[in-house]
Amino acid sequence: MKPLSLVSQTVARPSIRELSGVSVYDYELKDQVTGNPDLKMVQINNYDFRIESFFKSGDNVSFSLFYKDFTNHIELVRLDPYGFYWVNNPNKSWLQGMEVEGKKVLGKYFDLRANISLVDSRSTFVENFQFGNGTEVKGPTVTHTMYGQAPWVINGILTFHSSEKLGLTATATYNIQGPKLVIEASPGIPPVYERPRNLVDFTISKTLGRHFSINLKVRDLLNAPYVRSYKFDQGYLLDYDRYQYGTTYVIGLLYQI
Repeated sequence: MKPLSLVSQTVARPSIRELSGVSVYDYELKDQVTGNPDLKMVQINNYDFRIESFFKSGDNVSFSLFYKDFTNHIELVRLDPYGFYWVNNPNKSWLQGMEVEGKKVLGKYFDLRANISLVDSRSTFVENFQFGNGTEVKGPTVTHTMYGQAPWVINGILTFHSSEKLGLTATATYNIQGPKLVIEASPGIPPVYERPRNLVDFTISKTLGRHFSINLKVRDLLNAPYVRSYKFDQGYLLDYDRYQYGTTYVIGLLYQI
């Protein structure tokens, strides 16, 4: 068993969409989103601890703890009636959690990999309102989970490796995430969360001689719907919207020198 601890500092730069000083209609948020050219880089302090163990059979298992605090965390804030805009949060934002990850060899041709993450996150923001005459009024202090951060994540990968002579490989992946904040609450309107959805992908590949291989990728095999719902104190009682992108099939031919 091998322990590993790490302390590091990283940055996250604003995206072009967040920096652009234009207002664009967002079809997912169903409102205008305005960029902010004055956004600062996000400073992140990372504290990680990991224990891992490897076995002669090819199996392995690991356990991780992590904590991150953010300075200038970028928030998407609603400013009624003007839509949404990007700002740096001057208050503290953080997340902490744990992850269990492992690999199990299943006979001669199969192996299974899986990980489970549990995450707790918080972001505190003071909503200030500015009127057309320049008057600014301090709004309420709001604490919520970090934008887009799921409280738990489960991944699984099942892989089939044939003999080298047959040259066939197949992989099935599974992912599900807990409810994620996508639209913050505003006065009189509860927050909107993206609900968990079962995502299954499948890939199969076959070598053709020394240089060629052909593969088929199937993405979102279940065509699981995206469901975003208003979160009330009693639970998710009303859907904000529901949509599907469909299943995607990709066939490729690869040549290797």
